[in-house]
Amino acid sequence: MRAPRRRGCPRPYHHHGHPTIAAAIARLAGVRPEDRVVNLMSGSGTLLVERLLAGPAAVAVAVDNAPEAVAATTDNLAAAGFGRTARVDHADVLSPKGSWRA
Repeated sequence: MRAPRRRGCPRPYHHHGHPTIAAAIARLAGVRPEDRVVNLMSGSGTLLVERLLAGPAAVAVAVDNAPEAVAATTDNLAAAGFGRTARVDHADVLSPKGSWRA
């Protein structure tokens, strides 16, 4: 799951996908310090990292059911300086018997 750092990429973390698009999504959605942000099926955590790079949030949580994704998101949040700011949960949010809550 861990992506290599791309040569010449200014992002301080490893990512899959397109961090530029993730950054644009965060800014289009609006950034307020009172936001409660949840990145469901977080993968490598690109959306949550880019949202936090755009500005602070009251609560920031990433959730994924794959242990590899949880590890990648945890590593990437730490690499971007948000290791203590955001929570990463290993859970299946689609399971009717699941216990995960935002």
